[in-house]
Amino acid sequence: MNERKAEEREVLDAAMLAGHILLENGAEIFRVEETMDRICRHYGIKSCSSFVLSNGIFSTAGDEREEIFAKVQHIPVSGTHLDRVAAVNQLSRGD
Repeated sequence: MNERKAEEREVLDAAMLAGHILLENGAEIFRVEETMDRICRHYGIKSCSSFVLSNGIFSTAGDEREEIFAKVQHIPVSGTHLDRVAAVNQLSRGD
């Protein structure tokens, strides 16, 4: 795997981790998708797509010119911790 592909996978991993933290702690589905998209775009991945459900995240990156890779993650429902949601939002938006 070349260096660029490794970087893209690392960015997708970071976006998935942010999405996991948000969803697990009570964030709205729209906010999870938006945050993951922001992270990917910030690091130059224009072909990222995320589909978020109340208990899972499906994310892909790649297009007809790039190798496509995907990640799926089950997110157990654990309660609401809005301080954690606020912290990830602040990090991803640069507020």
